[in-house]
Amino acid sequence: MKKCCTLATAFLLVGVFINAQSQQFRLEGEIKDADSLTEATIMIWGNSKFANEPVKIINRKFVFEGTIEHPCLAIINTDKVRGGLGVWLTSDTIKALFYVNKYRLLHALSVEGSEESKDYLTWINSLNEWRQKEPDKIKRYMYIWKGIDDYVTAHPESFLSEFMIRLEIGEDGSVLARSIYDKLSPKIKATETGQGLLKKIENAETNALGKKISAFSLPDINGKLVSIDSTAKTWTILHFWDSWCAPCRVENRDLIGHQKLLKEKGVKLIGISLDETRDTWLKSIEKDKITWLELNKLKPWNENEIIKQFKIYSIPYSILIDENMVIQSIGMNNIIAKIQDL
Repeated sequence: MKKCCTLATAFLLVGVFINAQSQQFRLEGEIKDADSLTEATIMIWGNSKFANEPVKIINRKFVFEGTIEHPCLAIINTDKVRGGLGVWLTSDTIKALFYVNKYRLLHALSVEGSEESKDYLTWINSLNEWRQKEPDKIKRYMYIWKGIDDYVTAHPESFLSEFMIRLEIGEDGSVLARSIYDKLSPKIKATETGQGLLKKIENAETNALGKKISAFSLPDINGKLVSIDSTAKTWTILHFWDSWCAPCRVENRDLIGHQKLLKEKGVKLIGISLDETRDTWLKSIEKDKITWLELNKLKPWNENEIIKQFKIYSIPYSILIDENMVIQSIGMNNIIAKIQDL
């Protein structure tokens, strides 16, 4: 699961329920055929208030108790095995049987408790099965979104419905995501989670594959205005980041390792920082050993036109455009794979 930093302004995406009361949960886990595991931790998706304290695994069993703002995904990690696709938590007692798969990931084999928790496991297993057996991307796409549409239609007030849309929206999901989002209940739409999903849909619609971006200009580290337009006649990565965003800094370092590939393929890389202060930005460039072109408006996020133009709701965020400024790929992993095939 890829981590990201969310923007702490009107573009903020926070996994909390507006005016929600904390809900109690209890997760009783058992790990099949794994006697060597001694400690477990839990990571709640989108819930920064949860204290991630480890618990002991005794006779393959462990228990987590705590509060959540609303039903959400929990990833269970252990001292020797990383978490897999997780368990859906509700204000209930969830009993889950886990196993360690061939990739050394901890997956849920079965769950008892709320119907929503059972629905999550059924859906995830169905997705994995279809992705393995159907090589045609279009057919997979239609199958997945048909399943999401059916579930949301039947469960418009479920946070799992919102989560399913959020997890699958990407380069190809913007049109269907909008129509399915409209089926969510007003209650779910009114939450900050629901509002954040809408911003993600708007982002996907704005930056969909095949769309042409508008020209824009930003200052470089010397204050010289640099125009991004179709006159460059080369494929270009636009990499949005910020100094405070840890995953962004990791991606900066990863990009250093891709410099040879980009040079061989004739692809330009432009970093677009969202830092508000010049000193912080320049120190990060130096620390990360960035050598590519860096641009920055040096404005607060809620006043930054570049954020509004691309409807950026989280970072790191990257777009690959061709010589005509048409979007060819989104997300650094997808971009690198696309460039490798050029």
